Amino acid sequence: MATNHPKLLYLIVELLKELEVSFVICPPECPEATNASIVMTTAEEVNQSPLENKLILDVGFNPDLIGIELRSRLSGIETPTTAFIGIDPGMSYGIALVLQGVPIFQRVHKSPHEAGKLVLALAGYVHTLFPQCKTVVRIGRGSKVFMALLLRELETHQDTIRIELVNEDHTTLSGGHNADTVSALIIAGRLGHPVTDHDLVITDKSGNIRIIKNLVSRLTQGQREITTDEARAVIAGDMSLTSVLDIS
Repeated sequence: MATNHPKLLYLIVELLKELEVSFVICPPECPEATNASIVMTTAEEVNQSPLENKLILDVGFNPDLIGIELRSRLSGIETPTTAFIGIDPGMSYGIALVLQGVPIFQRVHKSPHEAGKLVLALAGYVHTLFPQCKTVVRIGRGSKVFMALLLRELETHQDTIRIELVNEDHTTLSGGHNADTVSALIIAGRLGHPVTDHDLVITDKSGNIRIIKNLVSRLTQGQREITTDEARAVIAGDMSLTSVLDIS
């Protein structure tokens, strides 16, 4: 990190710690970091550094986008042709981005709305960094209700990203805090089939009504309890989950 900017330095350090990437801190004019794979600096300081392979940042940088760029550069990924985003739907949505067989980004979201937003953001980041790279989103079929809720979030974007549904057999290999993202990584590497209208349908039965009610209660930390009629409206697609949760 070749910068004297205190706030940017703090933000970069926090990001690199989260990514578990080793780093050194030096002033921009310092030639001692010649072994660095990437030199992070500012537009104002870039000409002060004699080092190559610079990554120019400011305090408003997007940590997810920069994290993906860092991981890609450190892995030697320059011109990927296809990015795979794997998603393991359930009470928690495991999400993983894979480029050239390398896991680049992993995260877990509890809400299908937030999971959908992240998937679209990841596709956008890939396009920003690698304009010629296409994105394939692969979603596990193991949990029909949670799969359908996510598909509804992505439905209007199927003209810009390719979505496949994947068999989840043998994708749950371990327990623990990272089980969802491990499953998402496996899903990202499996061939799937295109989405049909039937895949967005949730059957109106008591178990599914209970799932929707429990999901709303969990996402609102018990602050919102919906009626059976509201749950049925969500299941039928007459009411979106985001409107029930009052998400803009």
